[in-house]
Amino acid sequence: MPATLKAWVDLVVRMGRTVDYDPSRPDDPFTPLLADRPRHAIILSSRGGAGFEPGGELAHMNHLEPGLATALEFIGISRIHRVAIEHQEEGGERLAASLEAAERRVDGLIARLQARHQASREAAVTA
Repeated sequence: MPATLKAWVDLVVRMGRTVDYDPSRPDDPFTPLLADRPRHAIILSSRGGAGFEPGGELAHMNHLEPGLATALEFIGISRIHRVAIEHQEEGGERLAASLEAAERRVDGLIARLQARHQASREAAVTA
């Protein structure tokens, strides 16, 4: 994780602001304070190679996205979406194809999230 992103995590994960601690519950002392309503996080990342996605041959070496997801889930953000660009080390056609695929995934994700948001707004109005 880049140092600036780690610093951001340290600023966001705050006792009494985004997470609470109750020592009287030793089995589960932490309470995420952002779990009160659906919240989404989108992790956009880039990779030098390929195969780091869940189930990929190098997934065990991907510490960035799982680590960031753990921090977000700790504070109550559990709807996490991931989009990565791969092949940055080699460039060329494989990078261009990965970039194009990532842009399509982002566009699709935006459309799905907007549709869900609109549907929940309409449901709230009719309720």
